[in-house]
Amino acid sequence: MFLTMALGFLFASHLGPVKFGDYSYLVVIFTSLIRFVDLSVSKAYFTFLSANNTNNKNLVEFIVFAIGQLVLFLLVIIFIPNSYLIELGVGDDRILLAVVVTSLFIQQRLWNFFSYIIEYIRATFVFQKISTKITMLHFVVICLLYYAEYLNIFTIFLSILFSWSLGIFVFLSNKVRINEISKCLKGNPYTKIADYKEYCFPLIPYSILVLIYDVSDRWLLQKISTAGEQGYFALSKQISIVSLIATTSILNVFWRELSASKNDLIKINELAQNTTISLFLFASFLSCFVIPWSSDLLLYFFGEEYLKANLTFMIMMIFPIHQVVGQISSVILLALGKTKLQMILGIVSIIFNLSVSIALFLFVDYRILDTVSSEVIAFKLVVIQLVSTNLFLFFLRKSHGINVIGFSQFTIPILLLFISYLCQIIIQQFGVSGFLFNISLCGFLYFGVFTLLLIKFPSLLGISVKQEDFLRGMLIKCRKLLSF
Repeated sequence: MFLTMALGFLFASHLGPVKFGDYSYLVVIFTSLIRFVDLSVSKAYFTFLSANNTNNKNLVEFIVFAIGQLVLFLLVIIFIPNSYLIELGVGDDRILLAVVVTSLFIQQRLWNFFSYIIEYIRATFVFQKISTKITMLHFVVICLLYYAEYLNIFTIFLSILFSWSLGIFVFLSNKVRINEISKCLKGNPYTKIADYKEYCFPLIPYSILVLIYDVSDRWLLQKISTAGEQGYFALSKQISIVSLIATTSILNVFWRELSASKNDLIKINELAQNTTISLFLFASFLSCFVIPWSSDLLLYFFGEEYLKANLTFMIMMIFPIHQVVGQISSVILLALGKTKLQMILGIVSIIFNLSVSIALFLFVDYRILDTVSSEVIAFKLVVIQLVSTNLFLFFLRKSHGINVIGFSQFTIPILLLFISYLCQIIIQQFGVSGFLFNISLCGFLYFGVFTLLLIKFPSLLGISVKQEDFLRGMLIKCRKLLSF
């Protein structure tokens, strides 16, 4: 995770806003298209696999289907008219596009497929070792290209293609593991194509909406914004997800705990509140500390050309704060078996987002606005995230009496942001010259004030008496892990 993020920052710094924007746009567009043409067949296969309802014939059929998708993509790239490629905003370099599609397909489609197969035969640790080695190989190749001054968009995708293709070759060359997979699938029943149709067809309209949602904002920036706006937005979004590092792993544990307590609403309410306040405080703590230092961070790590991204960066740092709450609310609905309600609320959020995007496009088309900047897109995402999250919270409160978080979702970030700015002012008044020294000193002061609030005035951080005991227990566990 950290190596991947480091590479992203290296790409941004080396390529510059315009080229980095082109790179990130290619990744978003083709990743979304690859996910869409799958038509939820992967989800169906992995669902049937988990239920032991697929055999070796199904495995071969799935691989043939996946390779067929890649061939179809490449044929489209070869024969599609230039005008369509230009309209899509991906340029007309067909060799580059072929490398982009193949590399992303292998990295995200085939590699994910093998991860599920390995999970099925309970060899997760082996797969994680291979994945780590592939990421490290990719990191080394990129560093060599950088120092040899050959690092560009084309060579980045070539490195992805080389690294993950090598990983798949290593995986397939292990005959013992292949035989183990074949043995595990041998006794399972065959899943008919009709079963896949029954699973996948209802999801196609939703997949279309998700595709349009995924690409709409980036397409707007690519087509009707000034040069560099795509890069400003991509970098800001990439930095903002640092606050979500802890969320991904904890949510999996949270889901299992919820599923085990499915019929106990009191326990679910307690779990939801404890987990939400912990992750919300973590995300708020990081985001609110970074915001006052945004321009200094951009200048120090990425150079003057990224200073125009300052406002976009500040807005996007607010995004993960409520995304944490939205993810937890979504997990609660899924764990309770309310998949239909979860999908309806998700569709409502997507339609709301698309409606605003269409309105922005029309404003530019009718000359009401000159352009759509990265700041506008960032602000739109934050507002829609806030509205959709509270929509989820409202239905959880109404339908199950689960009160995940209240008004403190607004007071906590405001309080922490005020403390962060105050700490920055104090350090800049009495500190010495040197960005890294000042931000480190400010970090210690900010952490000290936050800890004081946590211990002496927890209610200011939206923490109830029960949650104090929960957080205290978590701090003791963290201390034991650190001492170990």
